[in-house]
Amino acid sequence: TLYISECVLIYLEPLEAQQVLAAAAARATAAGSRAAVVAYEQTRPDDAFGATMISNLEARGCPLRSVIAVPTPESQCQRLRDSGWDQAAAADMAAVYYGSSSCCWLRPAWQQERARIERIELLDELEEWRLLQEHYVLVLGVVGDSDGWLAEALQLQQLEDLRQTA
Repeated sequence: TLYISECVLIYLEPLEAQQVLAAAAARATAAGSRAAVVAYEQTRPDDAFGATMISNLEARGCPLRSVIAVPTPESQCQRLRDSGWDQAAAADMAAVYYGSSSCCWLRPAWQQERARIERIELLDELEEWRLLQEHYVLVLGVVGDSDGWLAEALQLQQLEDLRQTA
């Protein structure tokens, strides 16, 4: 089973988000099967950009209720582990986008595609782009993966390496 969450858990209260994650992990564990979760969330509320992001969303009636509880990629991983996921890895999107070619999605083919996109899009404000990407996180977790197949397929270690080298 693959669970995908794109900017969902961050809008829940911290306990509610953890309960959703725990229920998903428990379901796979009880069935004796493996599961993965992929989450894409806002992160880093503690700097000027993060504070502005939170303020802008709150002004629109969309408070990021969990962002203070999980303010970093590391804390996102810990939340998964605390919710019953066996393994977790996370990196901000700047690390994913600009990261080394050792990661599966950043091999030379991706680097060539990234260069093509940047030529087409003509990103004038590269610093703003990078700042924005530093405030979103990709989080992966697996449970019931005794043979390591799922963790390897999702490239958990490579994602964790990106976070640590960013």
